[in-house]
Amino acid sequence: MALGQSALTVKCTVRGFKGSKVYLSAINGGKANGVDSAKVIQGKFSFNPSKQMEIGMYRISFNDSVYTDIIINGEEVVLDFDYNNIILSMKVLNSDENKVFYSYLQYSIQKDIDSEPAMELGKRLYKEGVAKNKKQLDSLKTILDSLNVKQQIFTNNLIKDNQKLFASRIIKTLQLPSYTYYKAHADTIKYKSENAFLRDHFFDNIDFNDTLLLRTAYIYQACSDYLTSYAKPQNNETYTKACDIILSKAKVNKTSYDYVLNLLIQTFESSDWEMVFVYLTEKYYLENACTSDQNTKSIAEKAEAIKKLAIGKQAPELNLQDLAGAKINLYDLKKEYTLILFWASFCTHCEELLPQLKPQIKNYITSGKLSVYAVAMDLDKTSWQKATQKLSNQWIHVSDLEGFSGATALSYNVWRTPSFYILDKDKKIIARPYSGPQVITKLKELIK
Repeated sequence: MALGQSALTVKCTVRGFKGSKVYLSAINGGKANGVDSAKVIQGKFSFNPSKQMEIGMYRISFNDSVYTDIIINGEEVVLDFDYNNIILSMKVLNSDENKVFYSYLQYSIQKDIDSEPAMELGKRLYKEGVAKNKKQLDSLKTILDSLNVKQQIFTNNLIKDNQKLFASRIIKTLQLPSYTYYKAHADTIKYKSENAFLRDHFFDNIDFNDTLLLRTAYIYQACSDYLTSYAKPQNNETYTKACDIILSKAKVNKTSYDYVLNLLIQTFESSDWEMVFVYLTEKYYLENACTSDQNTKSIAEKAEAIKKLAIGKQAPELNLQDLAGAKINLYDLKKEYTLILFWASFCTHCEELLPQLKPQIKNYITSGKLSVYAVAMDLDKTSWQKATQKLSNQWIHVSDLEGFSGATALSYNVWRTPSFYILDKDKKIIARPYSGPQVITKLKELIK
């Protein structure tokens, strides 16, 4: 089997598809990059890319929500399937890689179908009461355990019998490490639960030295699943620890490590957990990056800006023009508290939330204790001016009309709207509410 590049075709027969065109994309982590397109004529289509296709996962897309993935590895791929049930109806007429891959997918889906009646009955019995239904629940557990064991045996044999195929490496990557197998070895570290075990061993079946896995979605998905399932409770500390674990696994290979580090930085760069972004930037990224590179400079500047936005820090200077063109300096506002509100005329959430927020904070403004410095993240003055008509004329409406790429957005790390900061009379940041209700709660707490 060729282990280089392939210019071979992908030929498909599809039943039940009413469209006229399909698309082939190369999967690279969380991205799918277009490679070719084809017309569907009487239920048949084929891809014949002008450029060679590297080994990896590719996606056949019928529309935005219906697609199926295939492996390209030096073989002509010939498939026959039904559009309305692609995986279970799939017949791989040519391609050892895809025969193994779809065999695994079909068995997994069928196992889930076979498990569903027992799962549904178990949920109902659990709600009715564990004690009175214990015998039946134990019986259902035995059924489900048996189905899981059979699936594991099938999968293990599939991997063992096809070790030379890329498909077997993909399938192994998809397997969670076995807590049962781990416990059977007396010399292993003891864990209180399977969840605690997986927090340390989730990536055991992923070979980060196998950089071809970067041409699939599975390392990307594994990192995402790990952060979702094992970084709890959601806070900067737990996410930081989770990132340390992921990067410790990926460091065996520089290509994989660089990919994972950039993935984590992108994940937390525009998130509520921005101190994780700062941590990743300072501990990992800047250590090895070229400081003269523009992207590196931008990331470093953003990390520095975020550090200046912590609770207790002095708010960055803002001196922006109002609708009449007059500059209004944030630090000239003398009220006891200042609410900085970042919004945009094109933000549908702002359009819903801000008119609701207006009457709830009106009394704080009229009492003389609160100023609202409303910064529009717009590029167009006319749109900004029109949108302010629905808001309060008691608010101080300003903008640099540079959108999310200007100095204002950078200094306050504005990546979404609406965003809020509450300042004290000395313009120190005392709160960073994430929602309208949190704004009201904090103001009620501050202004009696």
